[in-house]
Amino acid sequence: MQEIQQEVDGYRQLGLWSTNHGPLTPKWRRLLEREPARLVHEDGQLNVESLRMFRRDQVFIPDMPGYFDPNQFTLRNILDGARRGIRRTLTECLAITEREGRGELLQRYPCHPAGQPRELTYRGYRFTARWLKHVSYLGLLKQHLGEPLNGQPVILDLGSSYGIFPYLVKSEFPGARVLLVDFPEQLILARYFLGCCFPQARIAGIQELERHATVTRALIEPYAFLLVPVQRFRQLAAGLVDVFTNFASLGEMSREAFTAYLQSEVFRTARYFFTVNRVQSAPDYDTDVTILDYPIWDPDKRIHFGLWPAIPHTYEYRRAFFFYEKFTFPPYFEYLGRI
Repeated sequence: MQEIQQEVDGYRQLGLWSTNHGPLTPKWRRLLEREPARLVHEDGQLNVESLRMFRRDQVFIPDMPGYFDPNQFTLRNILDGARRGIRRTLTECLAITEREGRGELLQRYPCHPAGQPRELTYRGYRFTARWLKHVSYLGLLKQHLGEPLNGQPVILDLGSSYGIFPYLVKSEFPGARVLLVDFPEQLILARYFLGCCFPQARIAGIQELERHATVTRALIEPYAFLLVPVQRFRQLAAGLVDVFTNFASLGEMSREAFTAYLQSEVFRTARYFFTVNRVQSAPDYDTDVTILDYPIWDPDKRIHFGLWPAIPHTYEYRRAFFFYEKFTFPPYFEYLGRI
């Protein structure tokens, strides 16, 4: 915990904690106003217990099953429409994961216990909805871009949150160096999560970034992971990244932030772009970004494109105590191509 506390101290001293996040959509502005207080006390000290249980307590990022244990045979789990609906959604997601040929990956990488998540144990699998999504991303990456990842690629995950995809990529491709770009408040969770997953791994953070004006391959070579707060994104050198990834969060950004990332030198000089995002961000997010705005339309650069099947088209939710009703889930597209 000492290294994580030092990371928090560094962010606060540099004026990066809970400030200077850039243009935000209202939903993310509210999250960044509310959630950091669950992790760090007013005096700047870590809330260690909250950090240890951040996935169970749904800090920043929600997940399913979330608030209850779906493995318990209780009267509430049997009768409550919301709980039955969530379990049904999870099993439908698993069926899609298996149909897409990702079951073996899920067996190899069951849901990690760091953060004490509530998970569904079913037919030999252990997973949450968010975990299934990231296993799906890994499967797509392996299927369509396996060979170039067998050396020592540099992979940048924009909007990485606490690091499920970086964990899976590093596990499957041990030679990879993974850059996580997110808000400092989220990178604290990543520092804890990845430290639990890889106790021996070297993780570079704000102290290392502040010693260098520009982040180059030589800088990141000794590290497994580099945590990059959004306020330091411009320190990343052109030509640094092999694979630039983003899952969902580009479609959650303001138009200004969306454009800034996709016109940045680190993006424009990367070799590959891999993304799964909403076809249309509104009305879930107050932004006008749509699929038409992504740089995915050159057929000569396209390696893979399709509608993302890993979440059912409906989401089950409570209408009354016993019943649940279906809601349409917004469609996502998946794309991998050269830049």
